[in-house]
Amino acid sequence: HHTETPCGYRNKRGLDAKGRQRYWCRRRKRSFSENASSPFYRLRTPRETVTEAFDLKKQGLSNRKISGRLRVQPHTVGRWLRRAPAGPARP
Repeated sequence: HHTETPCGYRNKRGLDAKGRQRYWCRRRKRSFSENASSPFYRLRTPRETVTEAFDLKKQGLSNRKISGRLRVQPHTVGRWLRRAPAGPARP
């Protein structure tokens, strides 16, 4: 099965240890997951938690308040928000 990507064609390359689909880029000779170009790449935190942080920031909450609600460190929230494609929303 071939899928077109910005780096060229990719082939399915099996599953990782957690059962997620892996792909092989023939041009770059690398394997990667579907998350490779997303803000969720290599995060150990559930996607829902990070998405909730993005939503709370859009509502105008500070990183400190978001971290309190999600029970993580404020610098962790800052790292997640810097990963967002357009950057964190400013109120």
